[in-house]
Amino acid sequence: MRLLLAVLMMRAFLPVQSAAVSADTNTLTTTRMAHSLTAEDAARAYPVRIRGIAAYYERTSYFPYGEMFLLDSTGGVYVTLRALPSAPIHPGTLVEVEGVSGRGGYASQVDEAVARVIGESHLPAQAPLVTMEQLLSGAEDCKWVAIEGVVHSVEQFGDIERIMVEMNGGPIALITPREPGADYTRLIDATVRAHGNNAPTFNHHHQLTGTFLFLASLKNITVLKAAPPDPFALPVLPVDKILNFNPKAEYGHRIHIRGRLTLQWPGSKLCLTEAARGICAETTQTTPLRVGDEVDVVGFPEVGPLTPMLTDAIFRSAGANGALNNMPRITGEDILKGEYDSQLVAIEGQLIGRDWSEKHPIIYLSEGKYVYSAIFPEDSPVQQIQSLQVGSVLQITGICSVRVDSMLAIDRNGFAVPSSFRILLRTPQDVVVVSRPSWWTPQHALVACGIIAVVVLIAFFWIVMLRRRVEQQTRALRDSEERLRHIALHDALTGLPNRALLYDRIKMVLARIERDETGLGLLMVDLDGFKEINDSLGHGVGDVVLRAVANRLTSAVRKSDTVARIGGDEFIILLPELKTQDEVERLAKKIVAIISAPIEAGTLLIPVSASVGACAYPEGGTEIDSLLHSVDMAMYKAKSQGKNRYCLFNREIAPVGISNEQPAIF
Repeated sequence: MRLLLAVLMMRAFLPVQSAAVSADTNTLTTTRMAHSLTAEDAARAYPVRIRGIAAYYERTSYFPYGEMFLLDSTGGVYVTLRALPSAPIHPGTLVEVEGVSGRGGYASQVDEAVARVIGESHLPAQAPLVTMEQLLSGAEDCKWVAIEGVVHSVEQFGDIERIMVEMNGGPIALITPREPGADYTRLIDATVRAHGNNAPTFNHHHQLTGTFLFLASLKNITVLKAAPPDPFALPVLPVDKILNFNPKAEYGHRIHIRGRLTLQWPGSKLCLTEAARGICAETTQTTPLRVGDEVDVVGFPEVGPLTPMLTDAIFRSAGANGALNNMPRITGEDILKGEYDSQLVAIEGQLIGRDWSEKHPIIYLSEGKYVYSAIFPEDSPVQQIQSLQVGSVLQITGICSVRVDSMLAIDRNGFAVPSSFRILLRTPQDVVVVSRPSWWTPQHALVACGIIAVVVLIAFFWIVMLRRRVEQQTRALRDSEERLRHIALHDALTGLPNRALLYDRIKMVLARIERDETGLGLLMVDLDGFKEINDSLGHGVGDVVLRAVANRLTSAVRKSDTVARIGGDEFIILLPELKTQDEVERLAKKIVAIISAPIEAGTLLIPVSASVGACAYPEGGTEIDSLLHSVDMAMYKAKSQGKNRYCLFNREIAPVGISNEQPAIF
């Protein structure tokens, strides 16, 4: 619900034409006049009086007296009210609105308005059919428009329903009040036309980041082609025929596949094998299945990195089967030939690193000249991962997930070229220890050197030769130890220090404080809405966002400061030798502004924002645990007050300074 309330706060409006207004300008009397002001003119609070039709009206915690889209013959405008209307308002009510022009988050709007109900009218029966390109230009802002596409998913947030529609050009969210008793799931896979008010999302620079539609009710959706009444009655499509060229195929709708289950991450992902071909599907369904069972899956086909995948999938059991047989045992070289993507495989590798700070714990292995990761299911026992010794040889069983080099595909006439891979594990039992690390350690090497020293007394020549060999081996062992130590103390995705290294550095700074009577500051940075980015765009885009945020944080602080990643989308910044809380607060404000710039991920422009908690020594505590607890409380205080802001810890958790920017919503 908080996500949708934030979305409602992000409505903004792009001017379709400049309207220079002077001090002696008469009252603005049309939606075009009120909506077409420049930012400077809109901020002057010119008087507005418009008569029109309420296309969408709602009361929220942000606007207790209501907000609406108002239509007249010249266009549309967004209105916020400062008092309850004179009578109940519903879509189609004829009202007169009196207020003042406002800057808005994206373009001019009407603020501090009073609405007087005049009578009853109706919403326009027709609306211009627009494309995603037109919507993303901002030219249709606040207007009554129509879109067409295929419904991919529906999701309820309190009393609001979000309907995701895939248009030609990309997805769009339809936001409408939930009607009791209405069956929204019948719309999934239907081709629909929807009428509503266009409302873009924007960033803190008032730049367009996306678009969605507000619908007055379910009546504003017309089903052009109904979805199949039983999606599982669709003909079963062989996995190797998905996204093959077929001039007679109707693309954009759900397909039905059947295969034996090879992996299930409930509420996230499942994978099947069929006729020696593998495929994975993204799903929110949590119905438990058993590996090896026959499963029917219905979903929307999408292009994957190497092989197709299904999104917004549903599934059901088609019968129990025995264990899976003939699982191939392969090498990294076999995988990068491209034949094993999305299939259940077994591969050996030497453990070189572990990371259990993520929601999905990860281990890193080397096999020949290849380095790959194995990803555990969510909430896997950390103790089992910690018990694995670096240097052990492991046999990994799981689903192979291949990545490709898109530039090489261009060089090779479009043929996709695998470049790396990872393994998705079903359970921690998919990791079997083949052999433990070698007995040969630096300590044992010293013993060996002593024995060698006795022997080399016999012949000086052998002393020289053996010393050289020992020195070379010792140097190699030290270099290897440094590399492994770096892996153990740093986050694999961003290269930042992890939680263990952060604790060591905080201890060092606290020791210096007692000796030199200096200070320190801590900032906790938590990305807003990062789960929605992962869920809607995939973990690949999420990884791009995390690396970009890490780079921004590192560039924003001093070389003596430490930026650490301690969780999925949580970062800690250690600021040694600070004298006052003002220094901590200035940096917190700077961090909020720096992160709020959109991030490029391929052809996408991803809006991001962060909630930042800040504390200083000794106000936030004098021990590691008390300082981290204080900065965590301050961060959650910032998040609870609207996100995209910071909060400085004090004993009452009262924000000393809060950024007023509103977060972008993707």
